[in-house]
Amino acid sequence: MRCPLTSHLLLCSVAVAGCAPGVIHWDTGTDDLRTALFVERTEDGLDHTTMLLSTGIFGCAIPTSDDPQIVSEALAALTVGACREDARHVVVDLYADPSLDPEGTYPYLGTGGPQADIARGADARYVGIEEAVGVPGDGLVPTYVPVEITRYDATGAPGEVRIRHASTDLRTGSFDLPEAGLSGRFAATRCTGDTSLFDLLVASPVAACVLTPVE
Repeated sequence: MRCPLTSHLLLCSVAVAGCAPGVIHWDTGTDDLRTALFVERTEDGLDHTTMLLSTGIFGCAIPTSDDPQIVSEALAALTVGACREDARHVVVDLYADPSLDPEGTYPYLGTGGPQADIARGADARYVGIEEAVGVPGDGLVPTYVPVEITRYDATGAPGEVRIRHASTDLRTGSFDLPEAGLSGRFAATRCTGDTSLFDLLVASPVAACVLTPVE
């Protein structure tokens, strides 16, 4: 079940069981987001918000435990979320002048990053696993090897990200990247403390995948 993401229904917490933190549409399909996380920082005098939106289930930190079996199974489950067929991952970067209200429209400017004459902007990266082969893993969880991947990392393409509600620990809104055939809605929660897994997935959503030689 998807939670409505309108501002008057923000009391529908994304933590409620069965309540997906958003939805993603691409050229050939639609799925619930199962992860919507964000981290904020200040960089070069701008407020910079990075969001991880994914159909896989991820936390902010790489799983740890005194029991190596528990860690192994947790990491295997994360690999499934990242690498299975039809997995979809979007990394969104928002930047704005600190004097601006964080709510509003961020025009998509591409991976060129902040520009001196633009007070607010966005860029995005997308990875979609179109086809993956399942192979037996060490435990009960199989391993998926992507064999066809769609990537989007354009510069200067049309599009926008809209933040409809911003609070200390929540960002709700939508994204529309027509050149990539991507759109969706999200209710992203803040990562605090250890962000090791978030950082890894933001750098490369398929970092944990065993890729075919062509990749």
